[in-house]
Amino acid sequence: MDIEIISESEVVFTKRGRKANTDPKLVQAFKSMKKGQFAKLTSLKVDLKSETYATDKARVSAQIRSAMSEAGHKKCAIRWTPDGIPQAGPVA
Repeated sequence: MDIEIISESEVVFTKRGRKANTDPKLVQAFKSMKKGQFAKLTSLKVDLKSETYATDKARVSAQIRSAMSEAGHKKCAIRWTPDGIPQAGPVA
């Protein structure tokens, strides 16, 4: 185990202890969207039969909200298809 003792001024950290990794393509797509438009995000589909379904859905929703925020939209709506595909769009 490697342990290095450093001074307080050398401590590096991110907000809330972790860094969000937002997909730049998702942010770019959301930038071009207007109210009333939704993006069907098939690549972020979650498995409805998985034991971790609720956690996966929350993780994907957080990714979408972060990307919407970075794209300049203050609020977004996320609607899920019956087979687990998120659809997201900006709201007023």
